[in-house]
Amino acid sequence: MAVTDKEKELCAKRLISMIIDTLHNIIPEHSKDSLLEDFINSKTHSMLFDFETKLWTEGPDYILCLYAEEKEIILNIFDD
Repeated sequence: MAVTDKEKELCAKRLISMIIDTLHNIIPEHSKDSLLEDFINSKTHSMLFDFETKLWTEGPDYILCLYAEEKEIILNIFDD
């Protein structure tokens, strides 16, 4: 069964929501709106909506790590 571009877009948007929620938990001093704006202006966002990259098929943690690497953000989400 083929996935339509509309379905891929909905998946990408849901991933963004999860990523922004996680980022806000990590750096609560930034508003969700500012985090979203920064993400939308990133290369990671562009890759997410370039459906040929298939980044939309990955989980939010993977995409968040790509974004953090791009923006040089230290996440510490994997520390105990």
